[in-house]
Amino acid sequence: MAEQAVLQTLGKVTAHVPDLVIYGNLMKKLPCIENFHGVLLFADVSGFTALTEKFSSANKKGYGADQLTKTLNSYMGDIVDHVLVAGGDILNFAGDALLALWKVRRDQLSEVITLAVQCSMKIQETCGVRATQVGVELRVKIAISAGRLSKIVIGNRTQEFFVVVGRTVDEVRLAEGLAEASSIILSPNAWELCDRHNILTERIPEERAVKLRYIKRKTSFDLEAHLQEYGNHLQHEPNAHEGYRKVSLLSPSPTLEQILRKYVMETVLRKLDDDQPLEYLSEMRPVTVLFLNLQFHESSSIELLCQAMQDATMGILKQISRHRGRINKIFAFDKGCTFLCVFGLPGDKQEDECAHALHRAFNIHSFCSESIVSLRFASIGVTSGPVFCGVVGHAARHEYTVIGRKVNLAARMMMHYPGLVSCDPETYQDSKLPAYLFSELPPKEMKGVANPGTLYQYLGCKEETTIGKAYMTTERDEKRPLLGRDMEIDLFRSSVKEFTCSRDCRWQDCQRVLVYEGARGFGKTQILAEIHYMAQCDDYRVIALELSKMNRRQPLYTMQNFMAIFLRIDGCRGFAEREKVVLSKISDGENVKNLCLFNNIFLVKFPITEEVSLMDQDVKYKEMEKLMIRILQQAAEEAMIVCIIDDAQYIDAASWEFLSEIADSVPLFLVMALRPFRYEKQISKAAAHVLRSPNTVYVHLKELEPTVIPDIACHSLGVISIPSELEMLLIERSHGVPYYLNELLKSLRYNKILMLEPVERDEGDEVDNLLKQVKSCRQAQKEAVERPRSLSRWMNARKVMSMVQEQTEDRIFSCKLNEAVNLQNIQLPYPLKGWAPWWAFGDPIEQWPCRVMHFCTPLLQETAYELWLREQSRSIHHKCALFLEPHAHRCQQCGGGSFIYRHSLVQNLHMSESLLREESETRFDGSENVQPIAPTITEDVLSMPRPVDHNGFETSEEGTTDNDQMTLEHPDDICPSTSAVEIPLKKRFRPRIHKVMSVTSEPRPELMFLQRMDSFLQQLESKDPSSLVGCSCDQILEAVVSPLTHHWMEVGNWAKTMYYLLESAAAAKHISNNYLALSFLNKAETLLTDMKKQKHSEEWEQDSNQDISRFDIACMYGMKGEVLFNLGQVENAEILLRKSLRHLQRWFPSTVPGAAVKLLVENAKIGLSHRRHRQAQELCPAQASSLPIVIEQIRFLSLLWQIHSAWGGIGGHVRALLAAKMEVICAESTKDQSKIIQAYADYFQCCKRLRQRRSCEHFAALSLQLSSRLEPSVQTLNTILHLSLALSHFKLCFGHLSDAIEFGRRAQTLAFLLDKMIMEYRILPILIKILFLSNRYRELVSVVGRMESLINTYQTVKFRAWFYIICLDVLLEGGFAVRGMDECLEFVDNFHTHSVITMENQIKLNLFSSLALWFCRLQEWDLFQTFFQTAKTLLPQTDSSFFTLCGFSKLLECQVLLLRKSMEEKSEDWDIVSDNTDQLIKTFKSRCKTAPVFLSRLYHLKAFVMLLYGYKERVHTYLQRALDCARDHENRLEEGWIRLNIDCWFEDLTQDPWLEAAAEMPPWEDDAGMDSEIFIRRKFLLKPLPVPVAEAPLAEELPDVDKDIME
Repeated sequence: MAEQAVLQTLGKVTAHVPDLVIYGNLMKKLPCIENFHGVLLFADVSGFTALTEKFSSANKKGYGADQLTKTLNSYMGDIVDHVLVAGGDILNFAGDALLALWKVRRDQLSEVITLAVQCSMKIQETCGVRATQVGVELRVKIAISAGRLSKIVIGNRTQEFFVVVGRTVDEVRLAEGLAEASSIILSPNAWELCDRHNILTERIPEERAVKLRYIKRKTSFDLEAHLQEYGNHLQHEPNAHEGYRKVSLLSPSPTLEQILRKYVMETVLRKLDDDQPLEYLSEMRPVTVLFLNLQFHESSSIELLCQAMQDATMGILKQISRHRGRINKIFAFDKGCTFLCVFGLPGDKQEDECAHALHRAFNIHSFCSESIVSLRFASIGVTSGPVFCGVVGHAARHEYTVIGRKVNLAARMMMHYPGLVSCDPETYQDSKLPAYLFSELPPKEMKGVANPGTLYQYLGCKEETTIGKAYMTTERDEKRPLLGRDMEIDLFRSSVKEFTCSRDCRWQDCQRVLVYEGARGFGKTQILAEIHYMAQCDDYRVIALELSKMNRRQPLYTMQNFMAIFLRIDGCRGFAEREKVVLSKISDGENVKNLCLFNNIFLVKFPITEEVSLMDQDVKYKEMEKLMIRILQQAAEEAMIVCIIDDAQYIDAASWEFLSEIADSVPLFLVMALRPFRYEKQISKAAAHVLRSPNTVYVHLKELEPTVIPDIACHSLGVISIPSELEMLLIERSHGVPYYLNELLKSLRYNKILMLEPVERDEGDEVDNLLKQVKSCRQAQKEAVERPRSLSRWMNARKVMSMVQEQTEDRIFSCKLNEAVNLQNIQLPYPLKGWAPWWAFGDPIEQWPCRVMHFCTPLLQETAYELWLREQSRSIHHKCALFLEPHAHRCQQCGGGSFIYRHSLVQNLHMSESLLREESETRFDGSENVQPIAPTITEDVLSMPRPVDHNGFETSEEGTTDNDQMTLEHPDDICPSTSAVEIPLKKRFRPRIHKVMSVTSEPRPELMFLQRMDSFLQQLESKDPSSLVGCSCDQILEAVVSPLTHHWMEVGNWAKTMYYLLESAAAAKHISNNYLALSFLNKAETLLTDMKKQKHSEEWEQDSNQDISRFDIACMYGMKGEVLFNLGQVENAEILLRKSLRHLQRWFPSTVPGAAVKLLVENAKIGLSHRRHRQAQELCPAQASSLPIVIEQIRFLSLLWQIHSAWGGIGGHVRALLAAKMEVICAESTKDQSKIIQAYADYFQCCKRLRQRRSCEHFAALSLQLSSRLEPSVQTLNTILHLSLALSHFKLCFGHLSDAIEFGRRAQTLAFLLDKMIMEYRILPILIKILFLSNRYRELVSVVGRMESLINTYQTVKFRAWFYIICLDVLLEGGFAVRGMDECLEFVDNFHTHSVITMENQIKLNLFSSLALWFCRLQEWDLFQTFFQTAKTLLPQTDSSFFTLCGFSKLLECQVLLLRKSMEEKSEDWDIVSDNTDQLIKTFKSRCKTAPVFLSRLYHLKAFVMLLYGYKERVHTYLQRALDCARDHENRLEEGWIRLNIDCWFEDLTQDPWLEAAAEMPPWEDDAGMDSEIFIRRKFLLKPLPVPVAEAPLAEELPDVDKDIME
């Protein structure tokens, strides 16, 4: 077995080495020369580069390297096969060409030439022209030469190379240059030595070479005898003559193998040693290519060339091996030698690859130019980019090579720019080296190269060129504002402000060093560019540096450049000019005397004083440092100095000491950006002193939030919008890293997947113009009254629309996708493949003890997936899937089980199609089939013990369901970008638990519910905070469920792929990441589409793994509808939800008549149920197997009634009520009290929206009754949380504010203790509004603070919008400021065109009506009008929900104030305004039926209208009603405002405290110590007209008392 293993290994090695080497003298001392005669065949294939480009741009996963390898090796393998059959030896593969040899005696050359001609003709016959599947034709041209040759062997003890040189090699190269595709050329020497009577040719004009026509007879050369004789000095296996190559069956010889291994690249040897298929090496890979050409003198002898090549090889290996570069090929011809070196091959990838390659290239060029004997000049071309790297050839003879456009470009640059080190623009850009190290090269036309871009010469690093040259190369781009880094920018702003205020006295106690740490691509440079711009705008003295890796090895480089830029000698050309500038900056006599200390560091020649001449080097350095510090201290007294250093990890050790000294001694502000240090030992003591100082703020940059990524993409592309599918792709595959995002966009643009289309500008966009006008006006006010700017951490986001309009004044664009491309199959861009920064791996010593290994970054994982070939990866994926499947469930805190209720049980059951037949669309009888749709589950499964969570509550068998859709009439939980952020309980806002006083009499149901809630809350409160384990479902999704989708897809099991795609979507929705959920659902829909295309194939019919259940299809449509609903796309959501219900055999009519008929049937069902007093525990439950289907029906019906109730109209009301009733029936069929309670809660909310108060109260009471029977469990807590939220909102709408506060407080406390931040967010606006109406300002501010902390955790536009709506309400009616009007205006300006906001009419109505009311009260009528009209047009598009009425009430006040203005000015259209006011009051009155708490505002404003008309009796009537309603509803806010206006109307109160404070509304902190009565009285006064208008309408024409509402 050992011999067989050695034989196999030896055979694998010999496949990479030619016979010329194997059968040669392997024991000679290097370098050595061997002379012989032979025939050369050079075959050059055209089309390989184009083929490589085609496959690389296919942008389809699994389609690139694998198919390219097969195509290349199929074609090249056929050519090699013909050569081997003809007895030829493949010397080497030169990318898309090969060189073959027949080594013979001189007297055999004639016949062997004929043999080579025969071989060439067979190659042309079978391979002359070959079409490929991507439309590229491959063609081959062949040249033949013969004569004397020399083999030169060079290398060292570990690596050896051979080169064939001689006139014959030169001739075959020249002959190939004369050949055309599909032709064969004989060189002059071959034509002289061949049998001219047998070989017929045609002459080539002005050339000695000839073109072959045909041959008369075959060669008589005894090939078999020649092969048997060749290489007999080595032992072979008995059957060696039967193979393609004799050397493939050499007898085992460890010594021979060790020698031959020196000729094989280490990249290949690693695969051979690991016994891995060489196909794993084949890939499209980003590398850096270095082509070196050495041109020798014509008179150089072969011995001299041999020694020169040896010396050059040793020098090259010494240089490139330091950075894991490899010599791939060595060629020699025409008195020249060419080396092909590659950086970044598998196992050799390093950071700063391009910079390393350029440094090594310059050093190699210098070495060769100075040390190689008989060298005329050396030329080097360096390129970087994606190329094909892989094994090319035949199974018996192949080599590892690189092919691609970048390889060709490097070779062309090497030849067209002789004597230089040249590079392409990509290498220049990616090297991150200073621009002064390069110079542009003149453009030249190069064969086969189109549009190479600007080419550069690399000049190398010279000391005199580096003084003050470390400038920041990145500047702030006004057209591409910095997005997603507002917290980091605000941190600089606040820190530098604090430092500036303390600079004269206590600066040493301030934080004066700001460090941004982040990996490559996280946007550190962009942050520094923004800071640079801000510091310059504030008139600070800014010193900005950008370092590179080479600077770390240059002592005092950072200090030198810092001081050079500070002294402004960076632009001086010579020492004299530098001396003059320094003297002009330094006038102090003591400092001038010691300027000679600067001689060495600044290359100046100040006279050396006697004192300095007696100092040793250490003393000189210390004195020079003291001198610099004195100069900086003097400058810091005159102006604020800000020092900015990019890539600070490259600061040299001596400069760290200097920075440490100035940080302690000089009052300047230091900002640095750096990458993480790999090892602790890399941090010097001085660096540690600076970075770990208490005066240093250290910021670890994190990934961007998903909500920011679409805006960044719009800015990068210069468009106003991108498709939602593209948003999902960018969010999923950029992983929040700006560099990844830019590379993805570049790849999509380069491959023509993205298309830009012009969009007509909306000339009527008055809101945009008005907001600009408002901002300019308020800016003028700011200049008059200076005040500090208050910004939240995300307020610096810019509006996409404004950027595009600035960029193109005449045209704006939108982005569209190429319809022929499936985004889910887009492969990873090549610049990101293999992009593995060292920081991703961490310390190996710390990593290995882990029991489970995982990818440290998603990018590495995706790269590894794409590198696997399909044939070899299926078994690996299958093993991974089987390992992960047992862990694919909810976390223990969430109750375990699948993320879709009992999904795993449904998956294991084969659902019968007969039980899932679709209900007809024309059916109106309303009958529902809720029979089981799968075989009954055994009782032992149902009787499994129920798990217990960490809080001690029993959980359901499948965990809690995602019935979080009980959306109240306020903002829904739009997807936070990430899962819940863990916040320590000790540091988090902790709401108080309010106990309910016990009573002796039988308590009300509400009181019993509150007491039960208190017991649950006390039980949770009694838990140790450390024992409250947070949800870990986000980690399970990332590490288990999401990878399972990829594993099963690669295995080919589509059913399980769909299963885990849906589980992943449900998990993402569970952690409130709707963007991620939508990404998974899009993949599932794509999978379903692909399956339908193959539906009639044999594989489909025979493979059960292709069968996807109707339940999964229904879940896919339903969950996508749910996600779109959360994202504001309600119309698409409604279509998908109805489609899902059809698949679940729950028909929901699409027409109003169908809905009306079905509603009658549902009414009969639910009426019969409650007339017979059937309680939930007496209902017949749905069978176990159908329970998951019923649960999904409930969830989707809950969404449908919300959608239709928001649409309004008779049709909307009918369908909303139908959906709510169907939800109740489905819930009752489950016999699950939690589900029933939640369905009842949904129903009474629906009734409230539809103004059915009796039904609303009835089902609210039923909900409370059923809740008393719930046993303690996680599901019970969730149910109580939902019910308390619904009841709080219900009580608020109907004016029971005391009860509303009790329910709301407990709901918030429970959500907090359960760590349900999204639910807490949904509760907070309701609780804030209740506290606001109750005049509980201190509690209000505390809850608003909690809301702001949640917004900072979930930075989504919809969350922010509701926060600013509350801020505007406080400004208008609270008499103080949570956030100033400037900030609110800036938010509206930045986000009113955002896609989420544009879909939310309720949000827009509140925002625009608030702004309209603000400017209306201030009588800024021009600014008021546009906001008012915009809000008024939104009104018909809204429903009658509570928060809609909030916006409506402000709009109504605007209309009333507009009426007052028109009457006071006696305008001609005042009667039209009066009619509009009357109509708006009637509309508001009709909508108040859903929320009677607004009646007091209605009567209050009607009283003011009566006052304007002069009807004082009516005024008193309406005022009394307003006061009665306010007292009945406990509306202290409205009551206080009414009493103030009564004083104003009847007691001559003229002072308006609100108007006095409006110009600069004081924040709560300033008024915190004031009595609450001050806030109550700081209200806007509705001032009457001095004289009533005579033309007022008669009393009998006025609307009568509103008895219907009072009832």
